[in-house]
Amino acid sequence: MSATKQEANIEQEEEECLFGNEEMFKIDDNYYKKPKPNRIESYHFDKSLNPNENFTEIHLSLLGEHHLWGNYLWNASKCLAQYFYNNPTLIRGKRVCEFGAAGGLPSLTCGKLGAKQVVITDIDHKNLIENLQKNIDINSLQENVIVKGHAWGELLEECFGSGKDKQVFDVLILSDLLFNHICHDKLLDSCEYVSHEDTMIYVSYTHHRPWLIKEDLGLFKLAKERGFIVEHLFDQKFDPMFLNDPGDIEERSTVHVQIMRPPIHKQK
Repeated sequence: MSATKQEANIEQEEEECLFGNEEMFKIDDNYYKKPKPNRIESYHFDKSLNPNENFTEIHLSLLGEHHLWGNYLWNASKCLAQYFYNNPTLIRGKRVCEFGAAGGLPSLTCGKLGAKQVVITDIDHKNLIENLQKNIDINSLQENVIVKGHAWGELLEECFGSGKDKQVFDVLILSDLLFNHICHDKLLDSCEYVSHEDTMIYVSYTHHRPWLIKEDLGLFKLAKERGFIVEHLFDQKFDPMFLNDPGDIEERSTVHVQIMRPPIHKQK
């Protein structure tokens, strides 16, 4: 092979190395994809058990996307919101706090039902807090509802105060939070910190991954070990959140609701 031809072959190989590798320069399909916009949904209450209530719906801004699943209106939140709507005396005049609220439907419902004070919390990440404030505003609940960023178990004194100035609540709401197994202990830290001897803690949840039921229920096992009292309240069927997901569809269609009460040493 002549030197000239050899040089030409080398040059061609270099060009193929630099420009011929399609995988190297392939652009991911999502590179130019615009993020999904926020959307407005309305939850309409069944008035059959509370026909005299003066509101019938809650409007919600939901994030278009969020890797912590704060962009869904979860069945567990619908279930608790309707339960409170059916039983307004559980909420009226009470101080209420929701942890991991996402869209905040249950706590917004409490605000509408005449709670004395409602504090909606979630982790301060990717516009969750800004969006919750928007939900307060669009439902005209600025008078008795506020939002705070709060990561479970962290900066408790900074977030809720201490000593005589510490905030405590009559009702705590935990809606579809059991899936976060590694944070169960921290979630209970937050619950215990802001509770008093008569606090009622409402826990609603679905086993979205039925093969992890034991891990989901680890929250209640841990709670009992820490002195909380746990009582089953009711179960309710819904359409599954994700129809084509694996696992038993009956389990994925069921919302379970339990009540927890503060540890023994806080009770009268």
